[in-house]
Amino acid sequence: MRTSDDVKASYACKHEITELKKRINSNKAECFLYQCLNCGKGLDTVKKYTISQLERDSVKLFDYSLIEANDKKRQNAWKEYHDEKDLEQQSKNQEWWKSYNEYLQTPKWKAKRLSVLNRDNYICQGCLKNQAKQAHHLTYDHVGDELLFELVSICEECHIRIHFKKE
Repeated sequence: MRTSDDVKASYACKHEITELKKRINSNKAECFLYQCLNCGKGLDTVKKYTISQLERDSVKLFDYSLIEANDKKRQNAWKEYHDEKDLEQQSKNQEWWKSYNEYLQTPKWKAKRLSVLNRDNYICQGCLKNQAKQAHHLTYDHVGDELLFELVSICEECHIRIHFKKE
């Protein structure tokens, strides 16, 4: 799996190919500088008087489309990275739920569930009035090795309220 450093490296530029360009500033002044032809970044400025008039007249305008293309490349790299991370997380979630549902079928879980229901006299600890039919995890940090105080007896109605909050 790629790291964020890998993503940064995918669009990092060493500015190896540059060309002298002319940029017109907001105050209409001409500015001469080297532009990276890969990423579009404006680099070292050049004093106007060091360039002959003939050369100044032939210098191409600063190419902003290079910057836009590099920005797009950067955005695509990050989108791809986040899409990969999302898929990885979905896969982890599916694996976790598969393992959790398998655990709920084990004799170990069934014994813990029964112990919790007996401890709470089959009374829902959510509403304290309905008959409890389920043992609910207060935390999922220790699933498979949970302590009994991390479980609570609960009725169907309260269990639904806990897991399916109105949005």
